[in-house]
Amino acid sequence: MYKCERDSIHFARDGGHFSECEKYKIAWMEDENQPLNISVEREECTAGWDFDTSEMASTVATSHGWLCERRRYSDHILAVGTAGNAVGTLILPFLSDRFLGRRFVFYLSHVLYLVFTLAFVWTPSYIFQLVFRFMASLSFQTNYQMPYIITLEFLPPSKRGLGVLVSFVAWTAGMCFTALVAWLIPRWDYLALISCIPPILCFFYLLCLPESPRWLLMSGKLKECAAVLIQVAKYNRKESPSASELEAELQELRDNHPKEESLMQVLSYPKLRLRALLLLFILTSTYMMYGILIFSISVLNNYFLSHLVLSAFELPSNILGWIFSDYLGRRFTCIFTFILAAGFCLLAPFSLHNDWAHLVIVAFVKLFVTQLLYVLFLLNAELFPTPIRSTGFAWMLVAGFAAMSAAPYILNSGLGPAFPYWFMMVLLLLCCLAALPLPETLGLPLPQTFQEAENIGNGRPLLTWIHHWNYEKFGLPRTNSEVLVTSKKPHCDGDSATEESKMI
Repeated sequence: MYKCERDSIHFARDGGHFSECEKYKIAWMEDENQPLNISVEREECTAGWDFDTSEMASTVATSHGWLCERRRYSDHILAVGTAGNAVGTLILPFLSDRFLGRRFVFYLSHVLYLVFTLAFVWTPSYIFQLVFRFMASLSFQTNYQMPYIITLEFLPPSKRGLGVLVSFVAWTAGMCFTALVAWLIPRWDYLALISCIPPILCFFYLLCLPESPRWLLMSGKLKECAAVLIQVAKYNRKESPSASELEAELQELRDNHPKEESLMQVLSYPKLRLRALLLLFILTSTYMMYGILIFSISVLNNYFLSHLVLSAFELPSNILGWIFSDYLGRRFTCIFTFILAAGFCLLAPFSLHNDWAHLVIVAFVKLFVTQLLYVLFLLNAELFPTPIRSTGFAWMLVAGFAAMSAAPYILNSGLGPAFPYWFMMVLLLLCCLAALPLPETLGLPLPQTFQEAENIGNGRPLLTWIHHWNYEKFGLPRTNSEVLVTSKKPHCDGDSATEESKMI
């Protein structure tokens, strides 16, 4: 908020409010009885503005004078940033799948952010700020998605849920830390510079972060793939074969794989196509509900403290998602959580008269929705094959963030304060029905090819509850990736990353 300096008295009125941009013309007179003459004509403020600095000491708008007729400049910057997010999330993961690899794209996204964020801070030109904001925003999601995919492609099925948990906890910690830093340092330019520190730190483990061996195998880079697997074996203190022996095995394994690399291949496989469409609908709906909850909950008067508290509340949902999905199964956790969240949405309209009861109920809805995001991220990684894992994940994220943009319109629909909860309840029940045909992936290796992704769920009846204590009874189907290993001596089998490396 801003207004003319107090020295510029007699603000012009716009309806029942004082104008923030104009004042009435004042003519100073020499008559002591009438020192000034106030005209009905208006003129622009000439003495500057007073700004509301209760939360932010400096913003982009106040620093560059984006006021009055230029007040929409901030909206344009936000819109361009959102467009950059969408474009980057579509292009960079596709490049990582087809050409460049996960590791290279990860560091490329950090370079984009560093270069164009620094340029955005220092340039005074509005046009260049739009361009630099768009370019810097290309990195968003990709800088999180690439290490996430690399981690899942290294981990065995028994550790995959824990890997997703660590990723989500890191995300939650980052949200909390961001709110805390913004509260302590309420200047946009300082915050932009501080945000460049984590990408810089990532370059310190440039030599430690390996490329995904699954992607290396798919791309025919057998020498690099063998080197990574041998390094994994050494780290786990397991006997490793010679590089030439391992390369020969990898070549035989690659020769047994059909060459499938196009995203359009999904359309050729009916089960995979149906699951992709169902996941797209479910994840889009869940992100929309997440946006409604984020924009509607306010627990404290201070924006930063409110954001900190709500972000910290996601931590138990991450832990519960990990425990439930690992022990009760991904599919059961997903369906049961949809039902629980719908139940609390049913209660929410009847608690509007009691602020504390309403806050508790809505907080539980947010907990369940965040838990759903955890399980859906896990299912995305476990249902898409390696050639399109990053690309498929990116399409889901773009659709999800696009759906979040509808949240303010739902909240301000004019249909009453209870409407968003009725809307979410219906959406949750529809998502529950959409989740029924999804297969249980607990304990299964990541699919390397499209055919392996199509075969997921074979031997696992949809009407049977598959969980931690019985999933081995319903088969761990041997994929093409595992056939070769059983005919060779177990070079790298053992634990953790090595167990998954053996199945590459």
